[in-house]
Amino acid sequence: MIEDRLAPYFSIRGILTYPIATLIVMFLLYGFYIAIFALSLRVLLRRNNPISRIYLALVITLFVLATLANICEATGLIQQAVLLLSVLKSKDYFRLIRYLQHDAGKTALSVILNLTNVVMNVIADFMLIHRCYSIWGSNELMLYSLGLIAFVINGTILGSLIAASVGYNDTSVLSNVLLFEKANKINTGSWLAVAAFNLLLTLLMAGRIWWITREIREVMGKPIVKRYHKLVAVILESGILYSTALLTSIAVNLALDPDDHGYLPIDLSVITYQMSGIAPTLIIVRIAYRKMVETSIIEGGPISTLHFAARSLEVQQGSKPEV
Repeated sequence: MIEDRLAPYFSIRGILTYPIATLIVMFLLYGFYIAIFALSLRVLLRRNNPISRIYLALVITLFVLATLANICEATGLIQQAVLLLSVLKSKDYFRLIRYLQHDAGKTALSVILNLTNVVMNVIADFMLIHRCYSIWGSNELMLYSLGLIAFVINGTILGSLIAASVGYNDTSVLSNVLLFEKANKINTGSWLAVAAFNLLLTLLMAGRIWWITREIREVMGKPIVKRYHKLVAVILESGILYSTALLTSIAVNLALDPDDHGYLPIDLSVITYQMSGIAPTLIIVRIAYRKMVETSIIEGGPISTLHFAARSLEVQQGSKPEV
C-alpha cells in the first residue's frame, strides 16, 4: 500500500529529528563562522596592500555563499517538514509523491545549494593554492600543476551536479533515476578527490616551512624556529578541518545510506560546505592573532625571514646566492 511505502517520511525522524538536528548543527557552526569572519575582517582591513584586498574580497564572498547555502538548507527543511505534517493530516499522499518526484521549488533549492558548494570549494582551493605558491618561492610549475588539478576536480563536480539536477528534476522517469544515481556516484568520487587535494595542499605548505626551518636552524636560532613550528601546527590543524569533515561525511553516508535515501538523522553537508569557508578563514585569524610570523602569510608573499635565512646559509656554505 502507498501508506506503507511512505511511512518512513512520517516517522519522528523524518518530521522532527532530521530537520531539527540539522538546523541546530548548522546554526551552531554558522555562529562560530560569524565570529571568525568578523575577526578576519578586522585583520584584513588593517592591511593596506593589493593581496590583502583580494583576500578580503574572497573571505567576504565565502561568507556570503555560506549564508546563502544555509538559507537554502533551512528553507528546504522547513518546507518539507510543513508538507509532511499537512499530508499526514489530510491523507493526500499523492501530494507528497508529486513533491518527491517533480517539484520545481525543491529542484531550484537543490541546484542553488550544490552550485554554492562548488563555488565555495573553488574559492577555498584558490586561496590555498596561492598560499602554497607563495611559500614555495613563487614556483610557477607548482602553481600551474595545482591549478590544473583543481580545475579538473571542480569541473568534474560541476558536470556531475548538472547531470544529477537533470535527473533529480523528475524522478518519475526511470532514465532520470538512473542518470541521477550514476551522477551521484561520480560526484561522491569527486568530493573524495577534493578531500585528498586539500590535504595535499595543507601538507605542501606545512612541509615546506618545516623543511626550511630544519635546514637553517643554526642561522635563525631556536626561538624563531619554534615560532615557525607553531605556524606549521596552525596550518595543519586548520587546513585538515575541511578534509576531515568531508571524508567523515562521505564515509558515514556510504556506510549508513549508500543509496542516498535520506536515512541519516542529520544532513552532514551543512558541516562540510561551511568548513570549506571556515578553514581558510581560520588560518588567517590564527596566524594574525598569535603573531607567529614576522611577514604574515596572509599577505600572500614569501615568508621573508625564512628566505633571508636560507640565503644566509647558502653564503656561509660558500654557494652563490641568487641575484
